Amino acid sequence: MKVKVIKRYRDKELKKILEVNHEFEVTNERGAVLIGAGVAEEVVVEQVQEEQKQEPVNEEPKQEPKKTTRGRGKSAKTAKAK
Repeated sequence: MKVKVIKRYRDKELKKILEVNHEFEVTNERGAVLIGAGVAEEVVVEQVQEEQKQEPVNEEPKQEPKKTTRGRGKSAKTAKAK
């Protein structure tokens, strides 16, 4: 289980002070104790990567820009120079 600190506290098992917004892994039993004490809340981990693998990605092939026939004659600079 992953928990997030919602109130600064001294963790007796880790022997250090944990600040608000710190996230870390604990056993289900330890998580229940921390949540019950009001110092942490459970972090729900979303399975985003698995959902992306299941959905087929429909990508259209990139099309080359059409080639124009313009510019094959005299350039504007050459026409003005004459």
